[in-house]
Amino acid sequence: CLVLFGGRTRDGDVLNDCWVWREEDGTWREVESVVRPPGACYATLTPVDEGKLVLFGGQTESAPRGCKQLWVLEGFGQGWTKMAK
Repeated sequence: CLVLFGGRTRDGDVLNDCWVWREEDGTWREVESVVRPPGACYATLTPVDEGKLVLFGGQTESAPRGCKQLWVLEGFGQGWTKMAK
């Protein structure tokens, strides 16, 4: 599957939405979560287990030169968990 997180708009706003490409029906589905990482661009999103992704770093509004945030996304629907500052 393909998963996208965050990015930056043409106006410079940093995004924190997360989308999953559903190959079986050719559609994008937004991952809904009450708790989510702050908006970031240039972050790394890496699969570490079946249905588990780790988000690390990126440029945020409060850390435009880069940050060390670490978040885990479980199962594309169970939400985000902050692992470290």
